[in-house]
Amino acid sequence: MTVTRFAIATYYLAICVFLICLVTLVVKLTFWPVCIGASACDGWTVAGLVESILGLGAVFLGILGAIALAAWWTNLDKRVEDRVTQLFAARVQAVQDSIDQLNGRAEELRGKVDAIEEMIPELQQRINMAQQSAQLALEETLPPNVKALREHNQRMQKATDQQGQSPDAR
Repeated sequence: MTVTRFAIATYYLAICVFLICLVTLVVKLTFWPVCIGASACDGWTVAGLVESILGLGAVFLGILGAIALAAWWTNLDKRVEDRVTQLFAARVQAVQDSIDQLNGRAEELRGKVDAIEEMIPELQQRINMAQQSAQLALEETLPPNVKALREHNQRMQKATDQQGQSPDAR
């Protein structure tokens, strides 16, 4: 990361130096003549000089830009790898938290199911006792003629069952 910052700082410094040189060149060409002495000077000579200077400046900035870009790309794989690792670790942690939460909920539900399963035999026994109690209460409250009719039906049922059986079964 320090290399990248150094390259960016160098690039900005080069841009500043280039702009200072450009301003100096424009001011010098504006106020002082290019041709000194008795030689003939025309506009094309000045234009060629300016073109050469600006071309060299552009090449210089291009080289600095290529160096800065190369520094950026060489460090990019490390930064991407770090970012992916960080995001992956965060996702793994989120999934692990969800799994832990679901495991806790499953244990809680397992405890409730076990408690209910322990209560089932007691509840069955209570139901049987309540049915027997209700049956006895019903028989006690029935009028005598209904009781006699039930007993008669039971005897008839036994007789029918015995007649329906084969002689070997008796």
